[in-house]
Amino acid sequence: HKLAADDGLRSAVILVLANKQDLPQAMRTDEIAKHLALHSLKSHPWYIQPCSALTGDGVFEGLGWVHGALRNRRTARVGG
Repeated sequence: HKLAADDGLRSAVILVLANKQDLPQAMRTDEIAKHLALHSLKSHPWYIQPCSALTGDGVFEGLGWVHGALRNRRTARVGG
């Protein structure tokens, strides 16, 4: 949360790539959100993308979310 409060990151979006989701003991996304206290972060949109660096699953989907979230922020600023 300290990093998100920096003025230089005011318009940033937060993507957490939850790697190793191909393993049975991988932490669930709700557990990750709890440990990172993401639900209390109201100033930035955030998303947790399950992924596997080994197979590449989920990586492009996460980057797609970043693209869409930044586009939505830009549209909201221009149109709002």
